[in-house]
This record gives sequence, structure tokens and C-alpha cells, in this order.
Amino acid sequence: LRRRNLFLLETHQSPLSQLRRSAMAEGLPAATSIVSLDRAGRAGDLSEGFARLEEAAKVKGEAIGVAVAVPSSVEAIAEWARGLERRGIRLTALPL
Repeated sequence: LRRRNLFLLETHQSPLSQLRRSAMAEGLPAATSIVSLDRAGRAGDLSEGFARLEEAAKVKGEAIGVAVAVPSSVEAIAEWARGLERRGIRLTALPL
């Protein structure tokens, strides 16, 4: 992963998971998503995920969300992202 400038993103949250911890112990960049924005690639599901993601970002100072890369999700995310700054949230790339 390191040689290819990639990182590990764990998308399932389980209190028993050791994946992120193990990767970091090996010096690999790793992160865990907080919110799954869509459940089946349906844009209708994203508004609830956006609200949870924004709340987590405000409380923790950062949040990671994941979504299926289907046109409806990509369009919904683009529309949502346009209003983030006026709500006090900055969208950034994940640091490696």
C-alpha cells in the first residue's frame, strides 16, 4: 500500500475490528469511515447520511463518509458539498 501511495479505509465499524489498528502498527496510513451515506446507491438515502456526517464533523472536528460511486450518489454529494462552507464545514481530501 505504501509503495503505491494508497491507504486503508475501513468502512465497517465493529468494536472488535483490529484492521485499522493493525495497519497503523505496521506504519500504513489508515482511517475508518464514520457514515455510510447510501445503502443501495439510492440518492433518497443520502440526506440522513449527510446529516449524520455533518453532526460528527461538528462534534469531532472531522468525519469520513463513504458512498457507492453511482451517478445519483455522485450528483447528490456534489449538490450537498456546495453548501458546506456556509454551514461551517470544509470538505477536504483524506491525508495520506
